[in-house]
Amino acid sequence: MCWREEIWPMQWRLAICGGMNYFMYSLYTPILFYYHGPVIAGQMGMTWHLVIALGSLAMAWVTTKAPRFGILVAQKNYAELDRFFFRTAGISMGVISLGAVVLWLLIFGLNYFQHPLAQRILSPLPFGMFIAGAVLGQIAQCQAAYLRAHKQEPFLVYNIVYGITNGILVWWLGSRFGALGASAGYLLVMSLVSVPLGSYIWIKCRKKWHADELR
Repeated sequence: MCWREEIWPMQWRLAICGGMNYFMYSLYTPILFYYHGPVIAGQMGMTWHLVIALGSLAMAWVTTKAPRFGILVAQKNYAELDRFFFRTAGISMGVISLGAVVLWLLIFGLNYFQHPLAQRILSPLPFGMFIAGAVLGQIAQCQAAYLRAHKQEPFLVYNIVYGITNGILVWWLGSRFGALGASAGYLLVMSLVSVPLGSYIWIKCRKKWHADELR
């Protein structure tokens, strides 16, 4: 195996995608801290930890099956790959959707009963938009795992476009409207960039790489 052909083409793309993660996941708290102070930044940090934890929990159903995806790709058993992927991704989407509803109801209840913990997390509206965006973002996460099982990284353009767009919107809306603006920007990017662009890449690559089986 030649690392220049088998490993390097995917790894340098993954490295760039990793660098874009700052604009995708880590920009919210610093922006809110700079423009709106430590209280709202602390609420944003706690909220984002909950969102990330839920996404990581749901994604475990997919990441633990990645070796099986790779085996089926190597065997060119694409029919079984698709069946296994859709079943696994469906469970992952169900987990994150159910978890999102439970978390939002919990936050709503804390605010309704004026529990002290409610002061440590964003209010139900921005929290709801962040958690809804996370559910939409899970679609692209599942699609990326499917495509990377082919030992390729076609989501480079997706990560660059999404990262830059998200960074601009979070800065622009978050600096003006606080957490509500930041959450609205996140949900907009997920709805208008993440789902359409990620699905386009997934459909295009799947059709190209499985051309023989799809004829």
